[in-house]
Amino acid sequence: MALHNESCCEQKKGTMMREKTGTENKNGKAKILSVPVLTLVLAAGLLYFMMEVGALESTFWNSVSPLSWIPEWVLVNGFTYLALICAVSLVVPRYSISILVLTVLFAVMAAVNHFMFRMHGSLFTLVDIYNVFTAANVAGSYHFGFDKYIAMILLVALLLSAMSIKLFLRKETDRTHTKYKVIIHLILTVLPVYFLYFSAMSPLASLRNSWIWHWDIQYATYGFLPPFIVNAIKGLNTIIEPEGYAADTLSGLPDVDNTHAVTMDEYPDILIILNESWYDLEQFTTVNSDADYLENYHHMENAVKGYAVIPGYTGGTNNSEYEFLTSNSVNLLAQGTPFFSLDMTNAHSIVDYLKALGYETGAGHPAAPNNYHRGTVYPLLGFDHSWFESEFKPLETYHGYCSDVHAVRTILDLMNGMDRNRPHFGYLLTLQNHGDWINLDEEEMSVSVAPPYSYGDETISRIREYVSCMIETDNSILYLMQRLTQQYEETGRRTIVCMVGDHAPTLIIDLQTELEGSEKSIAEHITPFFIWANYPIDTGSVRNTELVDICDLVPVLLKTAGMPLSVYYEHIVRMVNEGISAHTDIFITGKEGMASHQGDYATEIESTGGIYLNDKEELRYLTDGSEQSAMVRMYSWLEYNNLDRKTRLDELFFPQ
Repeated sequence: MALHNESCCEQKKGTMMREKTGTENKNGKAKILSVPVLTLVLAAGLLYFMMEVGALESTFWNSVSPLSWIPEWVLVNGFTYLALICAVSLVVPRYSISILVLTVLFAVMAAVNHFMFRMHGSLFTLVDIYNVFTAANVAGSYHFGFDKYIAMILLVALLLSAMSIKLFLRKETDRTHTKYKVIIHLILTVLPVYFLYFSAMSPLASLRNSWIWHWDIQYATYGFLPPFIVNAIKGLNTIIEPEGYAADTLSGLPDVDNTHAVTMDEYPDILIILNESWYDLEQFTTVNSDADYLENYHHMENAVKGYAVIPGYTGGTNNSEYEFLTSNSVNLLAQGTPFFSLDMTNAHSIVDYLKALGYETGAGHPAAPNNYHRGTVYPLLGFDHSWFESEFKPLETYHGYCSDVHAVRTILDLMNGMDRNRPHFGYLLTLQNHGDWINLDEEEMSVSVAPPYSYGDETISRIREYVSCMIETDNSILYLMQRLTQQYEETGRRTIVCMVGDHAPTLIIDLQTELEGSEKSIAEHITPFFIWANYPIDTGSVRNTELVDICDLVPVLLKTAGMPLSVYYEHIVRMVNEGISAHTDIFITGKEGMASHQGDYATEIESTGGIYLNDKEELRYLTDGSEQSAMVRMYSWLEYNNLDRKTRLDELFFPQ
C-alpha cells in the first residue's frame, strides 16, 4: 500500500513538473517572440524618423513636427518600413542583419536627400541614379558641412546599429528562417504593400492616381517614402494623358496664316541661350547691392524683356532645357528628368522645326557631354553639331567655371563656321553661375551688399559672389550686343537672340523675404529673359510678355522675328496675347500646402498641372470654365499629341 501511494505521488510530481516545464516553455517562446516584434516596430519607427530628417531639412524644425503629422500617414509610413524589414528578413536569415542593411541604405539616402536639397532644392528620385555622373561633376563646387541634420541622421543610424548588434548576440531571438516566421513575414510584406500601394481603398489612392511632377513637395504631408514608392511604381517613361483628350478634336484646328511671314532669304540667324542660375535676387529679397547687376539688361533697346516661369525651384536645369527647346510643359510627364525619362529620338523641338526651314543647327555646352546624356540627346534631337568642353578650350573662367563672355564668344565663333549660304541656329547652355558661391577671393568680388537682414559673414560672402557673377553675365550681354551689332553693320547678317535663366540659385534657400504665399512662389520660379536682335524688330508683335512661361519663349521669338508658325506655336502665342502667363508648375509653399487663387480660403492642390496663371497673376483652375482655361486645356491636348508618336499629327507642329 505504501509502495502504491509512493508511486502515485511520483506520478503526480512528474505530471506537475511537465506542466511547469510546458508553461515555462510557452512563456519562454512568448518572450522570444515578443523581443523581435518590439525590435522590428522600434526599428521601423527609427528608420522613418531618420529618413524624414534628411528629407525635410530646413522645414523640419520650422513648420513640421513628426508629432503634428496626420496619424494616418504615420501609420502608412510605419507599415511601409515594417514591410521592408520583413521583406529583407525573408532573404537574410537574421533580423539583426536585415535591420543593419536597411540602416546603412536609408542613412545614405537620408544624407543624399539632405545634400541634394542643399544643391538643387529637390529630393532624391530613381532617375537621379542616371544623373550620378552629372552630380559628381558639380558636387565639388558645393560646401557640405557637418550640420545638425547630418548629426541626427548619424545618431539614429548608430542607435539602430547598436540595436542590431545587441539582437545579433541573442541568437535564440534573432532567427528569421523558421516556417512560422516566414509565413508571418510574407503576410507583413504582401498585405501592407498591396493595400497601401495598389488597392483602390488605399489612403494613397489620390496620390497614386493624380499627377505630381515634383512629388517631393508633398513630403510634409505624406513623408518621404510613400510618394517615392508611388512614383517608382508609375515608372520613368509615362506620359500623362490630359483629361478630355481626343486626337480628332485637334484635326479640325484652323491653319495658320503665314502669308505675311518673312521669306527664306530673310530668315535671320537664331541664337537661344539658357543661362545657368541667371536670376534677379531683388525679385525675391533685398540685397542693397552697390552696383546694378542687370545694368546692360535694363538698358537694352530693340528688345522684348520680362520674366519667365521656370518649372524648377533652385534646380532642374534639364527640365528648363526640355521646356525651352520643345515648348512642351513637364506637366504631362509622370516623373523623371526628361532626357532620361523620355525617348528623345526625333522628338519634335525647335531643332527639327528650323531644320525643316533650311537651318543648319548646333548646340554648345562648356562641360562634359555625359551631363544629362547631352552628348547623346543633342544629336537625337537633330542638332547637326554638338560642341562640349573640348571645343570651348582654352577656357576663360570666372567663379571656377567657363565665363559667360567666353561661352558667348565661342558659340558665335562656332556658328560663324557654319555654311554661310544657310541660316544658322545655335543653342548655348552656360555654366558660369553654377553654385555653390564659395570660389572667389575677396579681391575678386566686384560688389558690396547691405541686406536689411541678419546674415552671417558666410551668407554675406555668398551673396556678394553671386551678385558678382550676375555682373559678369551682364557683361556677356553687352559683348553679345556689341559683336552682333558690328557684324550687322559690316555684313548685313541678321541675328535674333533669346536668353533666359534656367532657375533661381540655391542661395535663396538661405535668404529671408517679406513675400508670402503665391507671391513668394512666383518669385522663386521666375527668371529674367530677353529677345533682342541686331536689326530692327517689332517688339510689340506679341502682347503681355512681362511674365510668360519658358515654354512660350521660342514661339514668341519666332513671332517677333516674323517667322512662319506652326499650329502649335501659334496657339502658344495666342495664349501669351491673352495674358495666360504660365502653364507649368507654380508651387505655393507653406504650412497650409498650395494656396489656390481663392485668396484667404487656401486649398491644398494635389495636382499642380490643374492650375495656370492668368493676366492678373492669379492662380486659376483649369476647371473654372473660363475661355482662358479652355486655351490651356487645348495646349495640353496639343502637347500630348506632340508626345504621342503613334497618333501625332505632324501638320500641327511644322511650318505651314
